Amino acid sequence: MSNWEEWCIVEAENGEVFPKLQRLEIRDCDRLVGIELSHNFPSLTELIIDGHNVAVSSLPATPVLRELRLGGRYEKLKLQDPFLPQTLKIIAIGTPGVKPNSIVIQNNKNVEFPLPDSLRRSSIEKVRIWNSCGSLDCFPLDFFSNLRNLLISRCENLESLTVTESSDDIIPLSRLFILDCPNFISFPRNGRLHAPNLTHLKLEGCQKLKKLPEQMSNLLPSLNSLMISNCPEVESFPEGGLPFNLSLLKVGCEKLKAFPEVDLLPNLAKLIVWKCKRLKALPEQCEKALHVPWSLLMYRLCSLCINWGYQDLDADFTTELFWTWLPIFLGFMASEILQDGNKCK
Repeated sequence: MSNWEEWCIVEAENGEVFPKLQRLEIRDCDRLVGIELSHNFPSLTELIIDGHNVAVSSLPATPVLRELRLGGRYEKLKLQDPFLPQTLKIIAIGTPGVKPNSIVIQNNKNVEFPLPDSLRRSSIEKVRIWNSCGSLDCFPLDFFSNLRNLLISRCENLESLTVTESSDDIIPLSRLFILDCPNFISFPRNGRLHAPNLTHLKLEGCQKLKKLPEQMSNLLPSLNSLMISNCPEVESFPEGGLPFNLSLLKVGCEKLKAFPEVDLLPNLAKLIVWKCKRLKALPEQCEKALHVPWSLLMYRLCSLCINWGYQDLDADFTTELFWTWLPIFLGFMASEILQDGNKCK
């Protein structure tokens, strides 16, 4: 219906519209500017609206809705009761191809993140917020009882992850990514993130973050991938060491001064260290890396030699380190190695 311009529905006396309608899909209606859905659709299970010019200002009351997909522009669209029932399996705003039990909101800063009580007992397992929800300043980790995967990226006002005082201390998360959130500063309960099933933790572009989660070895025992980069205020790792099962460790923090004890990480398979300008030296245990199946990647080797003080390491080890891992720098990194080498002369 390319010529459709105005949304106009005459509702019944009881406020219901199309009482038996189960699926409502509006696509490619280029002339349709606004949609007002303040009606009751008692049988609607799927609502799909897609169009570059369509502006959705409100959602209908849909007690059995299972799938909500919106692609368009929004001015302070609020997702709340009674519009989001417990039956919801999918909320997709600004993005296609979302799998069941997921909330994905992308490139829509005017959308307010949905936190109605009706979703507390829902089956939502994955939440992804990318360049959206400009009013979101904290995310309650214990709101969705089945939440397993959380990714928040480019949310400028996000400051913290929270847990209510009355809730269980344990968070069921398995993957947590906080990316390019410049005002993010804290984890719940003074840094005590108790997530025994968490396997992947990535923190990137958090300009104000100063501390990592506390007691990671005890509270995050299943963690096997820890990536921290472009977090310039992080100066140290938490007391108590890192989780025993950690297999991947990537660190890129300008103010980092001390490195964790590597010999306490027997399962570590890959160590990536870069842009740690204040790190004076790698731990002595790194020398063992040449004799066990590790892959030790050093970006911009010459700069590391200057900034980290490889003079504190054994000379033979430094030479062996360079020649053992020289093939890694060939190809894409070759030009940078040559440039850095010239600067060291």
